[in-house]
Amino acid sequence: MTERPVLLAEITGRIGRESLSVVAPSDFSTGPWRQRRAADRLDAFVPYCLDMLARRTVYVRAGNRAALLRAPLQYVHLRERATTIASVPWECGRVSAGSQPPGCFVFSVGRCGSTLLVDAMRRGGAVALSEPDFYTQAVAARIHAGRIFSGYARLEAVLGGLTADLLAASGARGPSPIIKLRTECCKAPGLIVGTGGIAPATLFMIRSFKPWLLSTLRVSRRPPRAIVERYIEGLKCFAWLRRNSECTLVSYEDLTADPVATLQNVASAVGARLDAAGVTAALKSDAQSGTVLARARLAEREPSADVLRRALEVWMEARPTALLAELGMAD
Repeated sequence: MTERPVLLAEITGRIGRESLSVVAPSDFSTGPWRQRRAADRLDAFVPYCLDMLARRTVYVRAGNRAALLRAPLQYVHLRERATTIASVPWECGRVSAGSQPPGCFVFSVGRCGSTLLVDAMRRGGAVALSEPDFYTQAVAARIHAGRIFSGYARLEAVLGGLTADLLAASGARGPSPIIKLRTECCKAPGLIVGTGGIAPATLFMIRSFKPWLLSTLRVSRRPPRAIVERYIEGLKCFAWLRRNSECTLVSYEDLTADPVATLQNVASAVGARLDAAGVTAALKSDAQSGTVLARARLAEREPSADVLRRALEVWMEARPTALLAELGMAD
């Protein structure tokens, strides 16, 4: 079978900069597509999203590496800055060459300080990426369409290659780079975390339920039952990670009570050394400044008493007592 070509195009339009929707090829409009020429190098391109039906990956070229590493939400940064698209068939494999260190994936229940942790680790000298979103897209595809499209069974291999390309584009070397995922990825950790051979290092971040709920209700319009189910999905994800990886648990409460000690523990888990001055600077700032989740933009949002009460009632009904006991989180 003839190998399909790599295609390139210039970006002529994009969706709104404040959108938090999961990445998709439709995020961009382009000029005419052309086949890749021998002179077209892809080493400056970063994986952006999957073109599921075409079984291709969309890579984008979007400014310098330093800006990519600083981005509080990588997918938002790429939407804003991308100038050129490369559409690469899955059968082509990686676009980068050479071996890459294994990434340490950060799963979380959300609203628990994960963006702060990534920012502090980054400013402390570690390589830390915040929310490359093709992982979220792959999880959604596996859950909602995996039984219909048999080709989606290859997603583990595709994501493995994209992880290597992402880390190569980020200049990752040495200790395990940290890759923070969106909360939706808790639905299918096995799709993302390679479990062959030596168990990989992972992190899981959590927050006590009631303060987590209050924080989540400030940013989410989901119904109370769906919000509670998200927290329970996180607990199930943590249980899976404990069984299948070397998982370090980080709580919001520990991160805020003793941030230096907590971050040093994380650094030890991934084999990194932190610069104390950089960590201190990160802890004094809003890690999501400049995004729709910036602290100042959420300060005046208070959930209604009725919604809060209903969510707490649902939690008491659905609370997974046995799982909490297994994880050492029972009251």
